[in-house]
Amino acid sequence: TGCPNGCARPYVPDIGLVGKAVGKYTLYLGGNSLGNRLSFVYDDMVPMNEITSRLSPLLEFYKSERESGESFGDFCNRMGKEALQEKAGLAAK
Repeated sequence: TGCPNGCARPYVPDIGLVGKAVGKYTLYLGGNSLGNRLSFVYDDMVPMNEITSRLSPLLEFYKSERESGESFGDFCNRMGKEALQEKAGLAAK
C-alpha cells in the first residue's frame, strides 16, 4: 500500500515500499516471509515511475547469482546493501 504507518507490514517481506512523499517511496529489501527478519533501507525517495527500473537489475543479479533454494530476501542479506547498489549502478547511500 505504501502507507508509512506500516499497516501492510512493508518492513517484513523480501521487497517493501513505504510512502515517503507524494509519488515517492522508500524501497526496503531483505526481509523474509517468516517475519523474523526486518528488511533494510535500500533506496530512498524513489519516484513511483522508477520503482521497476530500480528493481530490475537486482532481480537479474539474483537470477544469475543466487544459491539453490535461496529467497530474494536471503540473497539481499547475503550480498549486502553496498554490493546490491554497486550492481545496480547506484552510489552507496
